[in-house]
Amino acid sequence: MRNDLYWPVNARYAKSPPSASRRISKSKCSPTAPCASPNQAAASFRKTRSDFPEIAASADRTAAVRIKDLCTLPFIDKLLDAGIDSLKIEGRNRPPDYVHTVIAAYRQAIDAWAAHQLTDDLKKELVAKCRSVFNRDFSNGFFLGRPITDFTENENNAATRKRTLVGKIINYYQKSGIARLWLQNGTISDTEDLVIMGPTTGVVECHVDAFRREDDSTLSPQATATFPCPVKLRANDAVYKIISSS
Repeated sequence: MRNDLYWPVNARYAKSPPSASRRISKSKCSPTAPCASPNQAAASFRKTRSDFPEIAASADRTAAVRIKDLCTLPFIDKLLDAGIDSLKIEGRNRPPDYVHTVIAAYRQAIDAWAAHQLTDDLKKELVAKCRSVFNRDFSNGFFLGRPITDFTENENNAATRKRTLVGKIINYYQKSGIARLWLQNGTISDTEDLVIMGPTTGVVECHVDAFRREDDSTLSPQATATFPCPVKLRANDAVYKIISSS
């Protein structure tokens, strides 16, 4: 229910030969089952000007295969009311913070629906959270009975916030709840919003109002900083600071 949309180029526009036995979605090509290239897809769309004039007229040959991501949060209550009790969220090739944020948003929506507290304002809030991580803008897909005309202008990432690696955790003092950060890759301001990720820690978001900075001559670079974090962190957890995408 939160997914990349794949335009069925082979099946609908750039048709493969009858002998083709492999589907385009399997990302495998052969002499008997050629993959549709962006050029082929664009040529197919140019034949359908009446249906997709904005794509047919585009000089960008990759526009035909850049489709917005599917997001069902705006109408998830309709799906749940219909009796759907299993939702799939696509997470392949996505970073941990994407999975963490999107799953949390859908979990909150489902719990609110079950408690009869799912409002339009809450749905908008949850969609905004999903926009904060990787996305190519959102589409309703075919769920509401309309054909897809939602092609994105964003070739890569339209997230409203982005992160940049600044270093890694080298120690966490459990009694005091203090983490020690080794600044290997960047700098930090006095106040930062951090995302810490690790294979055991998972994803932790932490707002820091003040860092205590110090140099460690045994490290290169020498810059380190300590900061409070209520969640246990672990050595080698990667630390990112959040920056505005604008």
